[in-house]
Amino acid sequence: MKYQIRRIQFINSLTLKALVIDSEKEGISFVSNTVEEWITGINRFDKKGEIFFGAFINAEIVGMGGLNIDPYTNLSSIGRVRHLYVCPKFRRQNIGKQLMLKIIKHAKKNYQGIRLYTENKEAFKFYESLGFQNSSKFKESHFLKL
Repeated sequence: MKYQIRRIQFINSLTLKALVIDSEKEGISFVSNTVEEWITGINRFDKKGEIFFGAFINAEIVGMGGLNIDPYTNLSSIGRVRHLYVCPKFRRQNIGKQLMLKIIKHAKKNYQGIRLYTENKEAFKFYESLGFQNSSKFKESHFLKL
């Protein structure tokens, strides 16, 4: 199955609708929060060094993920991976990995390191396979020095 990873520069209530529906079935709220934060202007991934990507199969969005300046530190040299999600039926097809590789590539141009936070033990292995180190700092489960 062929997919494309593309930058998303605008989100409305329809843009991520399929992802919102799938994520809510799993009890995951951060996808709908992404839409709400974009619409209200809280987070549009539009500050220097920030970016938001979507994974598409034809015109259908099947995954997403972004990069922000880390809001939990005063250091503008640290980024934070945000809202990585792939629809369940498209998992284990390297879509999440390709999203993360795009995020990391972009981060290398703008940050000295990137953080993320997850409680999902399966995700621990995924991030560690990409070079992230396990961490127990506040609001950080993993860190990647760039």
